[in-house]
Amino acid sequence: MSIRKLKKGWQIDYYADGRRTRELVFGSRKDAELALSKRKIQIKECKFFNIQKIKKVKLKDFSRTLIFLRKSGHNGERMVS
Repeated sequence: MSIRKLKKGWQIDYYADGRRTRELVFGSRKDAELALSKRKIQIKECKFFNIQKIKKVKLKDFSRTLIFLRKSGHNGERMVS
Protein backbone atom coordinates (compact mmCIF):
# COMPACT_ATOMS: atom_id res chain seq x y z
CA MET A 1 0.00 0.00 0.00
CA SER A 2 1.50 3.24 -1.07
CA ILE A 3 0.93 6.89 -1.96
CA ARG A 4 2.52 8.57 -5.00
CA LYS A 5 2.52 12.16 -6.24
CA LEU A 6 1.17 12.64 -9.77
CA LYS A 7 0.63 15.80 -11.82
CA LYS A 8 -3.13 15.84 -11.12
CA GLY A 9 -3.10 14.71 -7.50
CA TRP A 10 -2.08 11.75 -5.38
CA GLN A 11 -2.37 8.08 -6.30
CA ILE A 12 -3.16 5.51 -3.62
CA ASP A 13 -2.23 1.93 -4.39
CA TYR A 14 -3.52 -1.10 -2.45
CA TYR A 15 -4.58 -4.74 -2.80
CA ALA A 16 -8.13 -5.99 -2.19
CA ASP A 17 -9.27 -9.57 -2.81
CA GLY A 18 -5.91 -10.35 -4.38
CA ARG A 19 -6.32 -7.57 -6.95
CA ARG A 20 -4.24 -4.44 -7.19
CA THR A 21 -6.30 -1.25 -7.14
CA ARG A 22 -5.17 2.30 -7.81
CA GLU A 23 -7.19 5.44 -7.11
CA LEU A 24 -6.51 9.07 -7.83
CA VAL A 25 -7.15 11.43 -4.92
CA PHE A 26 -7.29 15.17 -5.44
CA GLY A 27 -6.15 17.51 -2.70
CA SER A 28 -3.26 17.24 -0.31
CA ARG A 29 -1.16 14.29 0.73
CA LYS A 30 -3.10 14.20 3.98
CA ASP A 31 -6.33 13.65 2.01
CA ALA A 32 -4.67 10.74 0.21
CA GLU A 33 -3.51 9.25 3.51
CA LEU A 34 -7.05 9.50 4.89
CA ALA A 35 -8.48 7.84 1.76
CA LEU A 36 -5.94 5.01 2.01
CA SER A 37 -6.66 4.43 5.69
CA LYS A 38 -10.40 4.40 4.92
CA ARG A 39 -9.85 1.72 2.25
CA LYS A 40 -7.75 -0.34 4.67
CA ILE A 41 -10.58 -0.31 7.21
CA GLN A 42 -13.15 -1.23 4.55
CA ILE A 43 -11.00 -4.15 3.40
CA LYS A 44 -10.56 -5.43 6.97
CA GLU A 45 -14.32 -5.19 7.61
CA CYS A 46 -15.08 -6.90 4.25
CA LYS A 47 -17.14 -3.89 3.18
CA PHE A 48 -14.94 -2.91 0.26
CA PHE A 49 -17.04 -2.28 -2.89
CA ASN A 50 -20.12 -3.56 -1.02
CA ILE A 51 -20.02 -6.77 -3.03
CA GLN A 52 -21.08 -10.05 -1.52
CA LYS A 53 -18.74 -12.89 -2.29
CA ILE A 54 -20.26 -15.49 -4.56
CA LYS A 55 -19.79 -19.03 -3.41
CA LYS A 56 -18.21 -21.09 -6.16
CA VAL A 57 -19.90 -24.43 -6.82
CA LYS A 58 -18.21 -27.24 -8.68
CA LEU A 59 -20.02 -28.59 -11.71
CA LYS A 60 -20.08 -32.07 -10.17
CA ASP A 61 -21.87 -30.83 -7.04
CA PHE A 62 -24.26 -28.65 -9.05
CA SER A 63 -25.25 -31.53 -11.33
CA ARG A 64 -25.90 -33.82 -8.34
CA THR A 65 -28.15 -31.18 -6.78
CA LEU A 66 -29.98 -30.61 -10.04
CA ILE A 67 -30.58 -34.33 -10.59
CA PHE A 68 -31.82 -34.70 -7.01
CA LEU A 69 -34.24 -31.78 -7.41
CA ARG A 70 -35.59 -33.09 -10.71
CA LYS A 71 -36.15 -36.57 -9.27
CA SER A 72 -37.87 -35.18 -6.18
CA GLY A 73 -40.39 -33.26 -8.31
CA HIS A 74 -39.05 -29.74 -7.92
CA ASN A 75 -41.02 -27.49 -10.27
CA GLY A 76 -38.18 -25.14 -11.22
CA GLU A 77 -39.01 -22.24 -8.91
CA ARG A 78 -36.07 -20.48 -7.37
CA MET A 79 -34.96 -21.83 -4.02
CA VAL A 80 -33.72 -19.51 -1.30
CA SER A 81 -30.90 -20.93 0.80
